[in-house]
Amino acid sequence: MQTLVWFEENSDGEIVEHPAVALKEALSLAAKSYAAAGASCPVFGLMYDADTYLEFFMDAPDSVGWQFEMPKTRRDPKAKQGFFERHFGASFHHEGTLKSWGEIEARITEYYTAGPAGMWSSLRRTGAQG
Repeated sequence: MQTLVWFEENSDGEIVEHPAVALKEALSLAAKSYAAAGASCPVFGLMYDADTYLEFFMDAPDSVGWQFEMPKTRRDPKAKQGFFERHFGASFHHEGTLKSWGEIEARITEYYTAGPAGMWSSLRRTGAQG
C-alpha cells in the first residue's frame, strides 16, 4: 500500500511535514482542509520526496489552487540530461484551479494510484507544458 508524507501550513505560515499516510487518510485530511476553505486559506499537500509534490491552496470551495512538481528525471531516470539540466536542474511544474471536492479527490487519487510519472503523462495528454 502506497503511503506519502503529507504537509500543511501552520498558523505562523510555516510548512509542517507529517508522517506518511495511505490514500484513505490523505483524502480525509484533505477534506478537513477543504471544509475550512473560505474561512482561512489552508494549504495541504503530499510528497513523494522533497522535489516531487502535489499541493492545494484552499482559497474557497469553488476555487482551489493546486500545483504539481517533479524532476524530469523521475519519469525516466536513465534519460540523458543536456547542459541546462545538468547545471540548473529541470522539473515539470503544472498549476491550475479546481472547482469542487470531486476534482480534488480525483487529483489525490491519481497521485497515489498512478504516481508522479503517471500524473505527468495525464497532464501532458491534456496539453500541459513542462
